[in-house]
Amino acid sequence: MDAAYAILNKDISHEGNLLPRGFAIPDEGRRIAEAADPLDPEVLVGNSTVAKFGRTTGYTSVSGNTDKPLVAVASVSVKFADVGEINFCDVIEIPWESNNIPFSQGGDSGSLIFLPGSLRAIGLHFASGERKDLDTGRSIMVSYACNLSYVLRHLELTLVT
Repeated sequence: MDAAYAILNKDISHEGNLLPRGFAIPDEGRRIAEAADPLDPEVLVGNSTVAKFGRTTGYTSVSGNTDKPLVAVASVSVKFADVGEINFCDVIEIPWESNNIPFSQGGDSGSLIFLPGSLRAIGLHFASGERKDLDTGRSIMVSYACNLSYVLRHLELTLVT
């Protein structure tokens, strides 16, 4: 997994995971309600939409469909400039709407991936890249996120609500 966390001081007030206001985005000002496991078949169903609000690309979303479902992949290798190649297992792969419209870019790492409407958090964005579509042989752009439920369990943390 690729994750970071902060310990909040009980004496300092906070608003939790609110989607920012003033950007004309769906659900703005609403709170991310809970973490959900994307490997649970009830969570990511055929036409689910996932979204994130990142530092570089702002609010972006993508919808899964029968041609481009949102899937969890067994593993992916990611090359990091400082440490080399690292293998990740059970990550969320998010195909972009098109290769020209990025779901994420450099600087978006750590963005919370969530389901609009239900505001259930499912992942933490950590990488983007190009891969070959096994059916068509064409190159497609994808983003990857660590399973937030796994991160929270492994690090014995809770989502700030």
